[in-house]
Amino acid sequence: MKHFFKITLSFFALLSFGCATTNSSTVKKDNGQKEAAVPRKMTSLIKDSDSEKDKSDIPDLKELSATTKKGGLNPLCNTDPVLPGNLDKDLPIEELHLKAIEYIYNQNTQGAISILAFIIQKAPEDSVLRSDYGTALLQCGMINEGIKEFEQAFELNPDDADIAANLGQAYQIGGRMHASEAAYRKAVELAPKDGDKYNNLAIVLLAIGELDNAEQTVRKAILLNPENTDFLINLGYILTRLNRLEDARIILERAVKKEPKNANAHNMLGFVYAAQKKDDLATDCFKKALEIDPDHAGAKENLKAMGQPFDMEGPWNNK
Repeated sequence: MKHFFKITLSFFALLSFGCATTNSSTVKKDNGQKEAAVPRKMTSLIKDSDSEKDKSDIPDLKELSATTKKGGLNPLCNTDPVLPGNLDKDLPIEELHLKAIEYIYNQNTQGAISILAFIIQKAPEDSVLRSDYGTALLQCGMINEGIKEFEQAFELNPDDADIAANLGQAYQIGGRMHASEAAYRKAVELAPKDGDKYNNLAIVLLAIGELDNAEQTVRKAILLNPENTDFLINLGYILTRLNRLEDARIILERAVKKEPKNANAHNMLGFVYAAQKKDDLATDCFKKALEIDPDHAGAKENLKAMGQPFDMEGPWNNK
């Protein structure tokens, strides 16, 4: 059965959930502006950037599956395998699956959960169904239950890079960052030419404080897809965290030039200018971000913070 879509993460947007896919996609807001990245489906392919300690600390995915704890159910979501009243139980699984995907896109999470729970009874060893069921459960806030479905999907099909990446995101959402790292490393092993997966691994490495490895990893994503502005923004953010402000400025100016209507690129460049005490340039960037996206919360906060002493951990907001 074909994958339909996959999860894509970036540094400066809320996490969004999606079903597995073989085709790269970028989530867009209603106004057409792409949601950029921070925090989107095990032998490392980046051995040159991994220390022996890093490798030894990565747990085995089968061990991780055995440690997942049962979580509480969201009272808004019912996992009973009962089809919505407008659907015929005799419809082909493929048709019901497509309807579930439609429900996920339309935020009808309960409908998606009910359909997927129903058809999984008919095809319990279909890894894609289980992965998409995990997506719906996560969308409903049932994190541990969603993780379990992704784990089962991965156990059924350990050679599916998108499922490994979705498992990585599920662990990430559940706060299990080292487990997330292990899953994303498996994903990049399985899909060594997929820049999104390197980008996602870089996000996790950043979260656990592996800044140098995060930089090298997102650079691999950029080599694979040099036209992806979000990857450049992520690299700029990592370089900022490494206090390499001039390097960050060069990368982010490149991102702005490549995609001048990307509000996140302007906002992040403004953040760097502010750190460099180039207040006029920073103000212009934040205003430009708001011109592109009037609801950009980070740019609003950053613009208000102008004139205050710059503090990387202070009121500044790079999201």
